[in-house]
Amino acid sequence: MEKKDLVIFWDWNGTIVDDCFVFVDILNCLLKENNLPLISTEQYKNTFCFPIKSFYKKINLYKNLKFFNQINLRFAELYKEKMFSPLLKQNIVSFLSLLQKEGVQQYIVSAQNHKVLVDLISYYGLSKYFIDVFGVNNHIAKGKDVVALNLKNKIANNKKIFFIGDTALDLEVSNTIQATPLLVTWGHYSKKRLVENINKKYVFSSVGSLKKHVLSL
Repeated sequence: MEKKDLVIFWDWNGTIVDDCFVFVDILNCLLKENNLPLISTEQYKNTFCFPIKSFYKKINLYKNLKFFNQINLRFAELYKEKMFSPLLKQNIVSFLSLLQKEGVQQYIVSAQNHKVLVDLISYYGLSKYFIDVFGVNNHIAKGKDVVALNLKNKIANNKKIFFIGDTALDLEVSNTIQATPLLVTWGHYSKKRLVENINKKYVFSSVGSLKKHVLSL
């Protein structure tokens, strides 16, 4: 396959930026504020899911819709305080740069709020690697599939689309837009959960192994 005919939709949280610990820290703040048991990183990676309401129910952070909305506002408040603290995944920038030089078209498609996402991409100096960046218009990670489908419909039919992400949602979105999913284990899902959902040959534990696979396409 010619690299110029290859398009990659990148997830952001947990895939490009190594921010799992930020989410665990914020959740533990919320749990503590509500006198609930704290969650470990391992528990988080084995429990986190979409929609967010379902995840909150699993960790007892959902009582009713009013409480859910209050928790989401508090999460967004705490996230803004910590959003610039994580590092990018090691070796990911050199990989993005290599793909760009190879002529691969790269986009970010995220369940992150769009305005926040744009601020993050700018802060980390990554804008130059992506043709465009797309987030959602809410703070509950809803609508990633619609964003991805709208983008796919704007891309020429002769392009082969790959979706690189770290959760079952990325697999679902990839299937929705008929892209090829490539899932990474360093994000918000444990490796065990990922391989339960997809052939393990499409699950990658390092940027190096992901790069080797993509460059062999």
